[in-house]
Amino acid sequence: MNKYAPPWRAITIFLILFNIILAKSTKSTSPLGFPKVLNDKNFAKEISQGLHVIDFFSPYCSHCKTLQPIWEEAWKTFQVEGKGLKIHFNQVNCIESADLCFDEKISYFPSIRLYGPSGYIKNFPFNSKRTVRNLIDFAKEEVSVQSNWDTLDNVNNIEILNTTQLKEIINSTSTDEPYLISFWPPLDPDSTEEFEAFEDCDDCVPFQRTWKLIAQEFISSNINISIGYFDCGQDHDICKQLGFTSLVKNTFIRKEHQPKVIMVLPNNKQIINFNEDFTLDPTPYKEFAKRIYQNYQLPFISVDDVDLIKAKELDFPQSSLKPFPIQKHHLIYIHDSNSPNDVSLQIIDQLQELSNIPNIYIYKISLQDSNLAMTRNNQNNLFSSLEFQISADIYNSLVSSSTNSPKFMFLNDGDFLPKLLFPNNNNNNNNNNNIPDREELLSFIERNVMQSFIPLTGNKFDAFIDLNDNYPNTFTIQLINTTDVRTLMRSNRAIQKFQTIKFDFQRTNILTKNEQYLKKSKNINSPLSSQSYLEEFFNEHFLTTYIDLALQPKLLQRLGIYLNKKPKIGDVIIINRKTKNYYTADINNNAFNPYNPTQLLDGLKDVVLQLPTSSLKGNSLNSPLVNIIPRFSILFYLMIFCLIILLWKFKKFINLQTKRNISKEKIH
Repeated sequence: MNKYAPPWRAITIFLILFNIILAKSTKSTSPLGFPKVLNDKNFAKEISQGLHVIDFFSPYCSHCKTLQPIWEEAWKTFQVEGKGLKIHFNQVNCIESADLCFDEKISYFPSIRLYGPSGYIKNFPFNSKRTVRNLIDFAKEEVSVQSNWDTLDNVNNIEILNTTQLKEIINSTSTDEPYLISFWPPLDPDSTEEFEAFEDCDDCVPFQRTWKLIAQEFISSNINISIGYFDCGQDHDICKQLGFTSLVKNTFIRKEHQPKVIMVLPNNKQIINFNEDFTLDPTPYKEFAKRIYQNYQLPFISVDDVDLIKAKELDFPQSSLKPFPIQKHHLIYIHDSNSPNDVSLQIIDQLQELSNIPNIYIYKISLQDSNLAMTRNNQNNLFSSLEFQISADIYNSLVSSSTNSPKFMFLNDGDFLPKLLFPNNNNNNNNNNNIPDREELLSFIERNVMQSFIPLTGNKFDAFIDLNDNYPNTFTIQLINTTDVRTLMRSNRAIQKFQTIKFDFQRTNILTKNEQYLKKSKNINSPLSSQSYLEEFFNEHFLTTYIDLALQPKLLQRLGIYLNKKPKIGDVIIINRKTKNYYTADINNNAFNPYNPTQLLDGLKDVVLQLPTSSLKGNSLNSPLVNIIPRFSILFYLMIFCLIILLWKFKKFINLQTKRNISKEKIH
C-alpha cells in the first residue's frame, strides 16, 4: 500500500462532521410554536387526525434550505385558520427518520405531500411554485375535497383481471354492464409488496388511491359501471394491441409508465380510451366514465337544460391551483317520434364513435321541444340587450320559415344560439331518413368544437395554422394570468368582455346577412331557402384561444410572436393564418384589449374581412429578419456593435502591418 496515498477515509469522516456542524450552526430560528418534526414513533398517529401537508426534507439539501423560511412563513400565516379547518403543516427530517422516508418512498428532496386518515394522497403540484400563497392555497383547496377525509379500507369492488377475463370483457357481446378498466406497468420483480411497487412509476402508488376513490364513488352513488384492474406484466401482447406499448417497454421516461384507462361499453363492446392528461384527481375519470355511459344511453334533454347550457359563463376558479374549467360540448339529436322510421338505434351506433372527442355530451330531444329550445329567448344577461334580441328574432324567424327540420343541434357552454345541421337531401345512403353520414356529422362537430375557448400550446398553435379551408382564416390569442386571486379576477373580467365583443361581431354578421337575405328575397319570385342562411350564420369568422402567462410565460416568443410593450391581462393578438401575419396593436400602437371594445372590434373587422381601407400593420410569423429585433436586449446589440468596431480595427491593423512589412522588404 502506498504510504503517501491520500487518507480518503479520514477526509470523508471530516467532511461528514463538517456538514453536520455546518447544518446545526446555520439552522434558522423557527417562529414561536413551530411544530417539531414528525418521526417513526408519532407519524402514523399524527396523520390519522385530520389532513396534513408534510415537507420531507434533508438538512443538507440546498433546495430544502431555500424552502425552509417559506415553509415557516406559510405555517405562521395559516396556523390559526388551518387549526379551524383541521389541516396542519408538518415536516419530516429524512436524515433522522431514514426508515420512515424509505417506507414512504421519498425519492427526492424536498418532497411536499398531502396525507389524510387513509395515508398518502398526493404531491404538491409539480408545476406550481413553492410560495407561501401557493402552499396555503393548496391546503385550502384540499380541505374542500371530501374524498381526502375518507378511509378506503373497505373498498372491495375492484376486479383484479387476468388475461382470460379481460379478453372475455372486450370480445363478448352478451355482457350488459360497462367496464372502466385501468392498465398498469408490471410490478417490480424485486419487491414483495403486491399492488404497491411498480417498475419506474412514481405515480402508480398514489393512483391506487385514485382508483379506489372511483370504485367507492360508484358504489355509494349506485352507478352501474364495473371497475377493473389489469397488470400488463401478465400479458404484454394484449396491452400492445390496445395501444399501451409504453407500459411494457423499458424506459427511463417515468411518465410513459403512468396507468392508462379505457371504457368498454356493453353489447356492441366499443372500447373508448381516456385521452386526457394523466391526473391523480379522480374527478376526470369519473366524469369520463359517466359521460361515455350516458352518451351510450342517449338520454332526452329538456328545454330548461338547454337554457342552462346557453346561460353558462366562462369563469376561472378563484385559485391558481385549479385549472380553468374546459367548455363542454353538447350534441343534440332531434328525434321525431311521429316518423314512420325510428332511427334512434342507428343513431346510437353512429354516435358512440364520437364519444372519443373529449368533453362531448350527446342527447336527444323531441321535435316539439327542439323548436322551443332553438327559439326561446336566452335569459343570460350578457345577451339581454336590444341588439342581441334583434339578431335572436331574425334567427327565430328563419327557423320558423325553414321547410326542413334540422337533425342536430350543437351548443358549446355559453352559446346564445344553437348551431344547426340540416339533412342532406343529396345523401343517397341515408336518403330515406335524411340522417347525415358519419363524415358530415364529424365535420359539423369538429367545426363547432373549435369555436370554444381553447387553451393554446405550441402543438395546438401549429394545428390552428394548418387548419383546412372549412375553418376561419383568423384566430385570436387572449393573454390571461392565473398567478393569484387578483390576477384571476382580472382575467375573468377580461374574458367576459372579450366574449361580449365576439358575440357583438356575430350579431353584426347576422344583421348583415339578414339584409342580404331580404334583398334577394324581394328580387326573385320563389322564396329563398332559410336553411342555407341559418347554416351560414354560424360560419364563425374567427376562433378564440388563450395563453396563461403564469404557466407559459415564454410561449409567445417560442411561437415567433413579439410584443412591443409589456403585455397586460386581457390583451388580444389577432392572427391571419393564411397570410401568416399577426397583429398586436392599432395604428396608434395601442395594444388590442377588450377594455377598449370599439378599438378591438375595428381591428377584428380589418383583419377578418380584409378591408381595403385598413391601415393596420402586422408582423410576419415566418420572417425572422423582420421579427429578430425584439428578441434581444439592448446589451446584446451593444456587444454586436462593439464586435463590429473591433473587427474593423483589426482589419485596419492587418492592413497597416502589411504595409510595414512591404516597406521593410523594400529597404532590405
